[in-house]
Amino acid sequence: MGKCVCVVAEFRAGNFRRVSFEVVSEARRVADALGASVCAVGIGAGVSSKAGELGSYGADKVYVADDAALEQYVAETYVPIVADIIAKCDPVAVILPASVDGKDLAARLTARLQSGLAQDCTEIRVESGVIQAKRPVFAGKCFAWCQWSEGACPVISCRPNVMDCLAADDSRSAAVETVAVTVPDAKSRVVGADLDTSGKVELTEAEIIVSGGRGMKGPENYAMLEELAKLFGAAVGASRAAVDAGWRPHSDQVGQTGK
Repeated sequence: MGKCVCVVAEFRAGNFRRVSFEVVSEARRVADALGASVCAVGIGAGVSSKAGELGSYGADKVYVADDAALEQYVAETYVPIVADIIAKCDPVAVILPASVDGKDLAARLTARLQSGLAQDCTEIRVESGVIQAKRPVFAGKCFAWCQWSEGACPVISCRPNVMDCLAADDSRSAAVETVAVTVPDAKSRVVGADLDTSGKVELTEAEIIVSGGRGMKGPENYAMLEELAKLFGAAVGASRAAVDAGWRPHSDQVGQTGK
């Protein structure tokens, strides 16, 4: 399909996560600068019905790997399937969300591609036809620009809620190709998942976070933060001290040791 920038979208609980639309939008900007197209990979259980959404954010083609066995991310099953699709695309770059699963997948794909990886990036630019990615280093005290050797395929994971997301354009559409999936045998499997069904805003996708630490004096006082967060459509975070004390779950931890 010619020169393309490939995106691996993250599909969970029947929907693409917002960060997937952010990375498709960023891939669209990079592709336009290179005179390339955008291909996306949608993998998961039930992803076929949602594949068209990636087109409205800038994808030109979407490869779909839909199987009930792919409901949960397991590296042993996801990596070979995604790697085979990427090989079909022969991209000039691969971009993924810098989520927990996305970072793991990015590292494994980089090894398969024998390339280089830039994780948790906050900006991607094209200089004289060369892709460069900006990422925080030394606990965010400074930033590094990464550039790949000639001929290497950059693998980049993008920090959620940082890249500008294009407005969905329903007049845009993507060609959708369903890929025949043979789910490989895996030594590990997910036997259960404890999902948050409260409907609260997820920390990594929140534009506003209301956070509390030791000053909350106890877990019962976080009810005040919950009420305040609702007014702003925000997420509730907690310091490491509060989490260690058992006042909040680890999923709410923010800062250098959290999200």
